[in-house]
Amino acid sequence: MMASKKILIAEDHDLYRDGLRHLVMEIFPDAKIVEASDFYRASEQLVLHPDLSLLILDIQLPGTQRLDGVKQLRGAYPLLPIVVVSALEMGPNVQNVMALGVNGFIAKSAKKHEMQEGLLAILRGELVTVTQCHDQLPSFSPRHLETLEYLTQGLSNKEIARNLGISDITVRQYVSDIIDHLGVENRTQAVMAAKKRGIIID
Repeated sequence: MMASKKILIAEDHDLYRDGLRHLVMEIFPDAKIVEASDFYRASEQLVLHPDLSLLILDIQLPGTQRLDGVKQLRGAYPLLPIVVVSALEMGPNVQNVMALGVNGFIAKSAKKHEMQEGLLAILRGELVTVTQCHDQLPSFSPRHLETLEYLTQGLSNKEIARNLGISDITVRQYVSDIIDHLGVENRTQAVMAAKKRGIIID
């Protein structure tokens, strides 16, 4: 018999939060469910409940920007299992999210049983991604993704190199890799392609 769990669901949409609660209760009927509708309340609940078993976190939770919230919570709670849920199935997506050290990524379009199996696997200590998208994303390292983010901000190679603490030559290689992986001809097209495919978000 599984030990009782305490799970925080941080999701701003009431209907989806209710659905997540019911989904979780089906696999953990004795679980204590804690809820939050924005990043501030989620942070409060994390302080109030240091014994949480799992955090289910909406990537677009109000009160935080882009992936900053995920990065902040992972840094503050390095041992807490965190699963990110997202309606943006193509991304900031699997590669960007998992690179931050979370335990799982589950698309909101995933089937109920897939979500439940994913949550069970995460609590067994596995790293899990559950999506409904079968298009192959380019394989980028965390450094490539950082470079791509800076490209979207219009930074020059020299500025990117300074921000990342690497040489201009290395940045040029990263940019070349990104262009090749995305099958485009220049950095402007690379940014457009990355946004269109959801590898980065505005």
